Amino acid sequence: MKRTLTVAAVSLAVQGIMAAGVTRFAEPQNRPVSQGRFTFSVPRDPGDATEFLLRIDLLRQTADALNRDIRLPTTVLITVNKCSKVNASYQVAQGRRVISICVGLVDEAALWALQRMLSTDTFWVHHPAWELTRAEDEAKGVLQFLVLHEVGHALIDVFKLPVLGREEDAADEFAVWYGIHAHLNLDGVGDWLPHLATTTDSGTIEITPEEAGESHTTPTQRGYLEQCLVLGELYGRGVLDSTVDVAVPGRTWHECRDEWRRVSSTWTSLLRSHLRQADDWSDVPVPRRQPPSP
Repeated sequence: MKRTLTVAAVSLAVQGIMAAGVTRFAEPQNRPVSQGRFTFSVPRDPGDATEFLLRIDLLRQTADALNRDIRLPTTVLITVNKCSKVNASYQVAQGRRVISICVGLVDEAALWALQRMLSTDTFWVHHPAWELTRAEDEAKGVLQFLVLHEVGHALIDVFKLPVLGREEDAADEFAVWYGIHAHLNLDGVGDWLPHLATTTDSGTIEITPEEAGESHTTPTQRGYLEQCLVLGELYGRGVLDSTVDVAVPGRTWHECRDEWRRVSSTWTSLLRSHLRQADDWSDVPVPRRQPPSP
Protein backbone atom coordinates (compact mmCIF):
# COMPACT_ATOMS: atom_id res chain seq x y z
CA MET A 1 0.00 0.00 0.00
CA LYS A 2 1.37 3.37 -0.98
CA ARG A 3 1.90 5.81 1.87
CA THR A 4 1.15 9.50 1.43
CA LEU A 5 3.62 11.80 3.12
CA THR A 6 2.27 14.74 5.01
CA VAL A 7 4.04 17.87 6.15
CA ALA A 8 3.54 16.75 9.73
CA ALA A 9 5.10 13.35 9.04
CA VAL A 10 8.15 14.87 7.39
CA SER A 11 8.47 17.39 10.22
CA LEU A 12 8.42 14.62 12.81
CA ALA A 13 11.00 12.69 10.85
CA VAL A 14 13.28 15.72 10.65
CA GLN A 15 13.06 16.10 14.40
CA GLY A 16 13.88 12.41 14.71
CA ILE A 17 17.08 12.50 12.68
CA MET A 18 18.19 15.72 14.31
CA ALA A 19 17.35 14.80 17.90
CA ALA A 20 17.11 11.02 18.28
CA GLY A 21 20.07 9.70 20.17
CA VAL A 22 21.70 13.11 20.42
CA THR A 23 24.19 13.43 23.22
CA ARG A 24 24.84 16.94 24.45
CA PHE A 25 28.36 17.81 23.44
CA ALA A 26 30.23 20.57 25.10
CA GLU A 27 31.15 23.08 22.44
CA PRO A 28 34.71 22.35 21.30
CA GLN A 29 37.25 24.82 22.50
CA ASN A 30 38.30 27.13 19.72
CA ARG A 31 41.77 26.26 18.63
CA PRO A 32 44.25 29.09 18.83
CA VAL A 33 44.74 30.72 15.48
CA SER A 34 48.01 29.37 14.20
CA GLN A 35 49.60 29.79 10.83
CA GLY A 36 49.09 27.02 8.35
CA ARG A 37 45.98 25.18 9.55
CA PHE A 38 42.34 24.57 8.82
CA THR A 39 40.32 25.46 11.91
CA PHE A 40 36.59 25.32 12.64
CA SER A 41 33.91 26.83 14.83
CA VAL A 42 30.21 26.19 15.47
CA PRO A 43 27.44 28.57 16.62
CA ARG A 44 27.24 29.15 20.35
CA ASP A 45 23.44 29.15 20.43
CA PRO A 46 21.94 25.64 20.53
CA GLY A 47 19.81 24.40 17.68
CA ASP A 48 18.95 21.28 15.73
CA ALA A 49 21.48 22.01 12.98
CA THR A 50 24.27 22.64 15.52
CA GLU A 51 23.41 19.45 17.39
CA PHE A 52 23.44 17.49 14.15
CA LEU A 53 26.84 18.83 13.10
CA LEU A 54 28.31 18.06 16.52
CA ARG A 55 26.91 14.56 16.50
CA ILE A 56 28.25 13.63 13.07
CA ASP A 57 31.52 15.42 13.92
CA LEU A 58 31.77 16.73 10.37
CA LEU A 59 33.81 19.90 10.85
CA ARG A 60 36.45 18.39 13.13
CA GLN A 61 36.89 15.31 10.92
CA THR A 62 37.23 17.47 7.82
CA ALA A 63 39.74 19.88 9.40
CA ASP A 64 41.80 17.01 10.85
CA ALA A 65 41.94 15.23 7.49
CA LEU A 66 42.98 18.37 5.62
CA ASN A 67 45.65 19.24 8.19
CA ARG A 68 46.96 15.68 7.99
CA ASP A 69 47.31 15.81 4.21
CA ILE A 70 47.94 19.40 3.12
CA ARG A 71 50.59 21.94 4.18
CA LEU A 72 48.75 25.24 4.39
CA PRO A 73 50.71 28.54 4.61
CA THR A 74 47.84 30.41 6.25
CA THR A 75 44.75 29.84 8.38
CA VAL A 76 41.39 28.95 6.83
CA LEU A 77 38.40 28.92 9.18
CA ILE A 78 35.43 26.61 8.50
CA THR A 79 32.37 27.95 10.28
CA VAL A 80 28.58 27.66 10.41
CA ASN A 81 26.43 30.79 10.41
CA LYS A 82 22.85 31.93 10.14
CA CYS A 83 22.32 33.45 6.69
CA SER A 84 19.54 35.26 4.88
CA LYS A 85 20.12 33.00 1.86
CA VAL A 86 20.76 29.27 2.03
CA ASN A 87 24.24 28.87 0.60
CA ALA A 88 27.90 28.12 1.29
CA SER A 89 30.81 30.37 0.44
CA TYR A 90 34.52 31.05 0.67
CA GLN A 91 35.52 34.65 1.26
CA VAL A 92 38.58 36.70 2.11
CA ALA A 93 37.83 39.72 4.27
CA GLN A 94 40.11 41.83 6.45
CA GLY A 95 42.93 39.36 6.03
CA ARG A 96 40.82 36.36 7.16
CA ARG A 97 39.98 33.41 4.94
CA VAL A 98 36.62 31.93 5.92
CA ILE A 99 34.51 29.05 4.62
CA SER A 100 30.94 29.67 5.73
CA ILE A 101 28.19 27.04 5.73
CA CYS A 102 24.70 28.38 6.35
CA VAL A 103 22.62 26.73 9.07
CA GLY A 104 19.73 26.50 6.60
CA LEU A 105 21.89 24.35 4.32
CA VAL A 106 22.31 21.81 7.12
CA ASP A 107 18.53 21.75 7.59
CA GLU A 108 17.98 21.43 3.83
CA ALA A 109 20.38 18.46 3.51
CA ALA A 110 18.74 16.64 6.44
CA LEU A 111 15.23 17.33 5.15
CA TRP A 112 16.13 16.07 1.66
CA ALA A 113 17.64 12.86 3.04
CA LEU A 114 14.55 12.20 5.15
CA GLN A 115 12.07 12.91 2.38
CA ARG A 116 14.08 10.63 0.11
CA MET A 117 14.06 7.92 2.76
CA LEU A 118 10.35 8.19 3.53
CA SER A 119 9.36 8.16 -0.14
CA THR A 120 11.00 4.79 -0.84
CA ASP A 121 9.41 1.40 -0.31
CA THR A 122 12.43 0.16 1.65
CA PHE A 123 11.53 2.38 4.60
CA TRP A 124 8.46 0.26 5.24
CA VAL A 125 10.44 -2.98 4.92
CA HIS A 126 13.62 -2.38 6.91
CA HIS A 127 13.94 -1.34 10.52
CA PRO A 128 13.30 2.41 10.81
CA ALA A 129 16.45 2.87 12.92
CA TRP A 130 18.55 1.44 10.08
CA GLU A 131 16.87 3.74 7.57
CA LEU A 132 17.44 6.78 9.80
CA THR A 133 21.13 5.89 9.97
CA ARG A 134 21.27 5.64 6.18
CA ALA A 135 19.50 9.00 5.81
CA GLU A 136 21.96 10.55 8.26
CA ASP A 137 24.88 9.18 6.24
CA GLU A 138 23.47 10.73 3.07
CA ALA A 139 22.91 14.09 4.78
CA LYS A 140 26.49 13.97 6.08
CA GLY A 141 27.77 13.06 2.62
CA VAL A 142 26.03 16.06 1.08
CA LEU A 143 27.42 18.43 3.71
CA GLN A 144 30.88 16.86 3.37
CA PHE A 145 30.82 17.56 -0.36
CA LEU A 146 29.70 21.17 0.18
CA VAL A 147 32.49 21.84 2.67
CA LEU A 148 35.13 20.25 0.40
CA HIS A 149 33.80 22.26 -2.56
CA GLU A 150 34.52 25.46 -0.64
CA VAL A 151 37.90 24.07 0.44
CA GLY A 152 38.65 23.70 -3.27
CA HIS A 153 37.98 27.42 -3.76
CA ALA A 154 40.21 28.19 -0.77
CA LEU A 155 43.13 26.14 -2.12
CA ILE A 156 42.81 27.71 -5.56
CA ASP A 157 43.05 31.13 -3.88
CA VAL A 158 45.77 30.35 -1.32
CA PHE A 159 48.08 28.54 -3.74
CA LYS A 160 47.10 30.63 -6.79
CA LEU A 161 46.36 27.46 -8.72
CA PRO A 162 45.68 27.77 -12.46
CA VAL A 163 42.13 26.89 -13.47
CA LEU A 164 41.08 26.19 -17.04
CA GLY A 165 37.34 26.54 -17.39
CA ARG A 166 34.87 27.25 -14.60
CA GLU A 167 36.30 27.46 -11.09
CA GLU A 168 33.04 25.98 -9.78
CA ASP A 169 33.65 22.83 -11.82
CA ALA A 170 37.23 22.64 -10.56
CA ALA A 171 36.00 22.95 -6.96
CA ASP A 172 33.49 20.14 -7.55
CA GLU A 173 36.25 17.96 -8.96
CA PHE A 174 38.48 18.68 -5.97
CA ALA A 175 35.69 17.74 -3.57
CA VAL A 176 35.26 14.32 -5.19
CA TRP A 177 39.00 13.74 -5.71
CA TYR A 178 39.93 14.58 -2.13
CA GLY A 179 36.88 12.92 -0.63
CA ILE A 180 37.77 9.63 -2.32
CA HIS A 181 41.50 9.79 -1.54
CA ALA A 182 40.86 10.75 2.09
CA HIS A 183 38.12 8.09 2.49
CA LEU A 184 35.50 10.66 3.47
CA ASN A 185 31.77 10.09 3.16
CA LEU A 186 30.22 11.44 -0.07
CA ASP A 187 27.00 9.39 0.06
CA GLY A 188 24.00 10.86 -1.70
CA VAL A 189 25.75 13.76 -3.46
CA GLY A 190 25.06 12.55 -6.98
CA ASP A 191 21.33 12.41 -6.20
CA TRP A 192 21.18 15.61 -4.15
CA LEU A 193 22.75 17.98 -6.68
CA PRO A 194 20.00 17.42 -9.30
CA HIS A 195 17.51 17.99 -6.46
CA LEU A 196 18.64 21.63 -6.39
CA ALA A 197 17.08 22.16 -9.80
CA THR A 198 13.68 21.20 -8.40
CA THR A 199 13.82 23.40 -5.31
CA THR A 200 14.61 26.80 -6.81
CA ASP A 201 10.94 27.80 -6.99
CA SER A 202 10.50 27.18 -3.26
CA GLY A 203 13.12 29.77 -2.36
CA THR A 204 14.99 27.36 -0.09
CA ILE A 205 18.04 27.04 -2.34
CA GLU A 206 18.36 29.44 -5.21
CA ILE A 207 20.86 29.84 -8.02
CA THR A 208 20.17 33.09 -9.79
CA PRO A 209 20.46 33.42 -13.60
CA GLU A 210 23.50 35.66 -13.04
CA GLU A 211 25.24 32.98 -10.97
CA ALA A 212 24.36 30.29 -13.47
CA GLY A 213 25.68 32.36 -16.34
CA GLU A 214 28.87 33.43 -14.63
CA SER A 215 30.04 30.42 -12.67
CA HIS A 216 27.80 27.39 -12.18
CA THR A 217 26.91 24.54 -14.45
CA THR A 218 23.42 23.17 -13.90
CA PRO A 219 22.77 21.13 -10.74
CA THR A 220 21.89 18.10 -12.88
CA GLN A 221 25.21 18.31 -14.72
CA ARG A 222 27.06 18.66 -11.42
CA GLY A 223 25.31 15.57 -10.10
CA TYR A 224 26.18 13.54 -13.18
CA LEU A 225 29.82 14.67 -12.99
CA GLU A 226 30.07 13.55 -9.36
CA GLN A 227 28.45 10.22 -10.16
CA CYS A 228 30.71 9.69 -13.18
CA LEU A 229 33.87 10.37 -11.14
CA VAL A 230 32.85 8.08 -8.29
CA LEU A 231 31.78 5.28 -10.61
CA GLY A 232 34.86 5.78 -12.80
CA GLU A 233 37.16 5.40 -9.80
CA LEU A 234 35.38 2.22 -8.70
CA TYR A 235 35.41 0.80 -12.23
CA GLY A 236 39.09 1.61 -12.60
CA ARG A 237 39.82 -0.49 -9.50
CA GLY A 238 37.74 -3.37 -10.82
CA VAL A 239 35.04 -2.99 -8.17
CA LEU A 240 32.19 -2.50 -10.66
CA ASP A 241 31.23 -4.67 -13.61
CA SER A 242 31.00 -3.00 -17.02
CA THR A 243 28.24 -5.40 -18.08
CA VAL A 244 25.83 -3.20 -16.11
CA ASP A 245 24.80 0.11 -17.67
CA VAL A 246 26.59 3.09 -16.16
CA ALA A 247 24.14 5.31 -14.26
CA VAL A 248 25.17 8.49 -16.10
CA PRO A 249 23.24 9.34 -19.29
CA GLY A 250 25.41 9.55 -22.39
CA ARG A 251 28.56 8.25 -20.69
CA THR A 252 30.30 4.88 -20.78
CA TRP A 253 32.28 3.11 -18.08
CA HIS A 254 35.52 3.80 -19.95
CA GLU A 255 34.68 7.50 -20.29
CA CYS A 256 33.94 7.84 -16.57
CA ARG A 257 37.14 5.96 -15.70
CA ASP A 258 39.16 8.25 -17.97
CA GLU A 259 37.41 11.32 -16.50
CA TRP A 260 38.36 10.20 -13.00
CA ARG A 261 41.97 9.59 -14.07
CA ARG A 262 42.16 13.05 -15.62
CA VAL A 263 40.80 14.73 -12.48
CA SER A 264 43.01 12.67 -10.18
CA SER A 265 46.13 13.36 -12.21
CA THR A 266 45.38 17.09 -12.48
CA TRP A 267 44.74 17.70 -8.76
CA THR A 268 47.64 15.49 -7.69
CA SER A 269 49.97 17.49 -9.94
CA LEU A 270 48.60 20.84 -8.80
CA LEU A 271 48.96 20.06 -5.08
CA ARG A 272 51.99 17.75 -5.12
CA SER A 273 54.35 20.32 -3.59
CA HIS A 274 51.77 21.06 -0.85
CA LEU A 275 50.96 17.47 0.15
CA ARG A 276 52.58 16.19 3.33
CA GLN A 277 53.01 12.65 1.95
CA ALA A 278 53.33 13.30 -1.75
CA ASP A 279 54.37 9.72 -2.50
CA ASP A 280 50.98 8.47 -1.25
CA TRP A 281 49.14 10.54 -3.86
CA SER A 282 50.48 8.83 -6.95
CA ASP A 283 49.54 10.24 -10.32
CA VAL A 284 47.28 8.21 -12.56
CA PRO A 285 48.34 8.51 -16.21
CA VAL A 286 45.94 10.61 -18.26
CA PRO A 287 44.60 8.44 -21.10
CA ARG A 288 45.60 9.53 -24.57
CA ARG A 289 42.73 10.62 -26.73
CA GLN A 290 42.42 8.90 -30.09
CA PRO A 291 43.11 11.28 -33.00
CA PRO A 292 40.07 12.06 -35.13
CA SER A 293 39.54 9.89 -38.17
CA PRO A 294 40.65 11.52 -41.41
